[in-house]
Amino acid sequence: MVQQQNERHENAEPEVSIWTVIPIGFVIILMVAVLVGGILKSARFGPAIGDIVSFDAPAPALDQGPVIALRAGPTGSDHAGICTLRPEIMASGGGSLVIEQRENEGRGPFRVHWAGQRTAAGAEDCGSSAELVVNPNDLLALAASAGGFGVAHKRLLMSATGLAAPTALVE
Repeated sequence: MVQQQNERHENAEPEVSIWTVIPIGFVIILMVAVLVGGILKSARFGPAIGDIVSFDAPAPALDQGPVIALRAGPTGSDHAGICTLRPEIMASGGGSLVIEQRENEGRGPFRVHWAGQRTAAGAEDCGSSAELVVNPNDLLALAASAGGFGVAHKRLLMSATGLAAPTALVE
């Protein structure tokens, strides 16, 4: 009789409780939501409105070649000519590009604001301040030339005699 009871316990399938299924189901739903959220976020990969490309003097820029930009007209929808962005010249005088908007409902070129000394030599210079339209690939090339998006903060060191000159860049 004891042997029959042992066989019943060995052959019996474990009972699955609702209290086991609910937490497992919740964890699976949570994992799917995180995965879908990550996929949707990665679909918006790339520069965003407000991002800055900083060309810091005297830091040398990686030369990616010149970029032709359209000068944005006063209404934003028309264009008032072209000018050239040369990263090595932009870095020599310092300046920055700020992304202000993306045209064509987020699928087109970027409207950026340039502020700095100059963008090129001679007549192809955009000036010290300009509203420009730049295609996405050119904007990424400009950012690569400058070392990426964002502004590097200079660290001031204290010396034995007082405040020392900026010595290092910190991201």
